[in-house]
Amino acid sequence: MTALLRSIALSLCLALVLGAVGGVGAARGSTAEIAFTSPPAEPAYHVVGQPFTLSWQENVESTTRSLQQEEAALDIDGGCAGAAWQAVLASEPQATSVELELTVNRCYRWTVTLTAGETTYSATSPSLRTLKVWTGKLNLYRKGVFSSQHKWDWCVAASVQMMLNIIKGTSDRSRSNQKKYYLYARANDLTPDRIPGADPRGWALALSRYGGGTYQDVNSPSFRTAMRRAAKRMRLTGRPVGILARAGDHAMVLNGFEATADPATTDDYEVTAVRVMGSLWPDYPKYDPPPNTRYTAATFKRRFFSRYDNPFGSARWSVWEGYFVTINP
Repeated sequence: MTALLRSIALSLCLALVLGAVGGVGAARGSTAEIAFTSPPAEPAYHVVGQPFTLSWQENVESTTRSLQQEEAALDIDGGCAGAAWQAVLASEPQATSVELELTVNRCYRWTVTLTAGETTYSATSPSLRTLKVWTGKLNLYRKGVFSSQHKWDWCVAASVQMMLNIIKGTSDRSRSNQKKYYLYARANDLTPDRIPGADPRGWALALSRYGGGTYQDVNSPSFRTAMRRAAKRMRLTGRPVGILARAGDHAMVLNGFEATADPATTDDYEVTAVRVMGSLWPDYPKYDPPPNTRYTAATFKRRFFSRYDNPFGSARWSVWEGYFVTINP
């Protein structure tokens, strides 16, 4: 077969394949004929209380149009990637945009189906995660989430316990669970065995292992960057952040913050204040404040949150040396 014949044959083959894709029962998610403009991309977020308009473009002359809405609870990471979707509402809109009322802290997506003659086209929108109205601050604290550490080197374990209490809606303070978190973190961290306690990597992995969702230890070059990253992740996921405090010698929980603008909708914001918990309270009140204590950002930096400075000699093994370290969802 000559090169020209091979080229013609390939073109015919592709035409047949594309014709099959565009025919009756076309693959769901096709964007050739239907393109969503709102929500525009995944992940997308919407603050409930503000108007939301679902909209899309159609590149085909249709005879019928249907819209299927699906909803889901937030997944374990406080988002929509692992949502268990359920179809809840079907309609036949007359236009390519629809104003909708949405519920806070839910996941949504929509499927538009068009019929043009004997051909059906269908596409599903990106998922949309709804958020509470921004009031200038976020506070995840509630009575019962705080827990003191049961042993002097269990500050990470107690912080895991407090963070899981916030995430799961529990009030666990048990020594047995703290010990479990400590042993798991120690077994999975990067720190040499001779050094007591657990490190940020073990902290993140323990949270993930025991139902806190995906967490990771994050190095930031400055206090401002660390606080902005922490605030954004807290706002978008509704989950707390861990703080490697006192140059790496202690663990604290960031359960709230105040900012100049909503971190979910803009990158132009500054964190002005925080609310924190430290597990040495109430045994060592000069070291840790009462639960949910508020500090200005400047005071928190001066008193608690500084760059990691390995207190046990050589820093060659430490991936956190010189950074502001947080445990982010």
